[in-house]
Amino acid sequence: MGNIIVKNEGKYYKMRAGSLYIPVENKDYQFQTESDFPIKEVKKRGKEYEITYNIKNVENYVNYERESFSGKMLSLGFSTEEAIKMGDYVERKGLRFKTRIGFIWKVRAYKEDNGKFTFMNARMINKKSRDTLFFPNVYSGSGDVCWGNVVVNRGKGMEFEDISKTYYEFMETVFNGELEKELNQEGLRNFILNEEYDVSKLEREEIELIEIIRKRLEYLNFRCDGDTLLLLVATLFNVDNVGLENRVRNGG
Repeated sequence: MGNIIVKNEGKYYKMRAGSLYIPVENKDYQFQTESDFPIKEVKKRGKEYEITYNIKNVENYVNYERESFSGKMLSLGFSTEEAIKMGDYVERKGLRFKTRIGFIWKVRAYKEDNGKFTFMNARMINKKSRDTLFFPNVYSGSGDVCWGNVVVNRGKGMEFEDISKTYYEFMETVFNGELEKELNQEGLRNFILNEEYDVSKLEREEIELIEIIRKRLEYLNFRCDGDTLLLLVATLFNVDNVGLENRVRNGG
């Protein structure tokens, strides 16, 4: 998959064709933001480099394993019928991750003798809390990402400016609920119950799913928890994922 250069408001952005949404004025297309991957910090330890990217203005639809998603919804306390409805929605439309606020993408890479780089690992970190970002396939505590079915480019020959592309390789993973992290349940409850939405901007199915979730909050055995539910709620309400995480951390 090749790269393209896009000029927007006097700035040039190097984009990976097929992995990024490009700003357009044609009203037949939904407007998406340009991506912004500025380097925040570079640390060098011998031939090992730690590059910290301040990633912002991104929007991706992630591929979530259907069986794992449905199983996660059932484990929270949704009925089989409700889990199927949610799974149908996710399969048809996908779960969306978008943020203008952004997050930290911290990459470790090894510099080879020929000056090229070999990828070692990456971490996904909340800029505000400095803790692990609440996102599927990310280990609690360390923030290390789990690559799932994706084979990241570990071969020799990566240019320094290409290291940030590992984020898009990660987003091509088939996600699942195996590394779920515990949230501030009261914070997520408060958001779901109190957040207003514009019915004219949502599909009927999205409104129905929001109301299903709100109804489930009345059940004492319902667990309003986990990365997957947070991702689904952000998608349905069409809000900034990192912004929602910050609100949940602070009680909603």
